[in-house]
Amino acid sequence: MSSMPNFIIFYTLPRMHGGGSRWTRECLEDDLRGYFNGGVCSASNGRQKRMRYAPRSYASDIVNKCGIKIAGWPQNIPFTDVSNIDGGSAPLAELHRMWNLPAGDPDRLRFEPASHEDR
Repeated sequence: MSSMPNFIIFYTLPRMHGGGSRWTRECLEDDLRGYFNGGVCSASNGRQKRMRYAPRSYASDIVNKCGIKIAGWPQNIPFTDVSNIDGGSAPLAELHRMWNLPAGDPDRLRFEPASHEDR
């Protein structure tokens, strides 16, 4: 028997909006889509209105055309549309937490200029 303790990582989940009957995962998906669409629109000065997740569309529409990239995406969560991320609410809660970290935090999920190597 191992003498090492087992730890369970717990992330608090955002409450449901307006106390409605919507599931927390749906709320997280909606919040994240709003963050990513708003972030890409702001970072591209309105040239791109919606985030693209498919590799070819992300490369052409976000990185090449707009000159921006999303930085800080955790390696343990696949880069795809939030509705396609498996694992329940926990990975979405982690993305939500990372997007809302203070500006300047190195772990913050954010849009930043793409380098020449990225393009």
